[in-house]
Amino acid sequence: MNKWAAFAKKEFSGALAKPEDFKNYRVGVLQGDAKERYLKDLAVTFRVPMADDASIPEKLTLNGREPEKVDIWITGLATGMHILSKKNIKDVVPVWIFEKTDNYLACNSSVPAAQIARLQTALDTMKKDGSYERIVGSYEGGGKTR
Repeated sequence: MNKWAAFAKKEFSGALAKPEDFKNYRVGVLQGDAKERYLKDLAVTFRVPMADDASIPEKLTLNGREPEKVDIWITGLATGMHILSKKNIKDVVPVWIFEKTDNYLACNSSVPAAQIARLQTALDTMKKDGSYERIVGSYEGGGKTR
């Protein structure tokens, strides 16, 4: 499961309750990503597409008048948590998880069906015993929002 999240400075006091609320903010997003298309479809006019997702956290601000900055950052929850951890950024947090999409594994047509079946069985087993959720949770930092 790929969770899409809005990240902001810890002190962010904005209101995000529905995707249309993004229209009220300058939104940093990875250029060419599905989340950028999602924002375009919502007619969010203050999109700030950037070539590098990892460069966006440093552009977050609480001052809406600060040029070249953004109010929120839209990315995958696990991706955002990984970037924040890697850069040791402590003052940016997920403030809203707003979308969940399934993940898929594409295999070359030459991969034997028996191998694909083993992969599926392993995944099903991990979901049953709880190890899948523990692993995903470790990348999402618990996935808690304020």
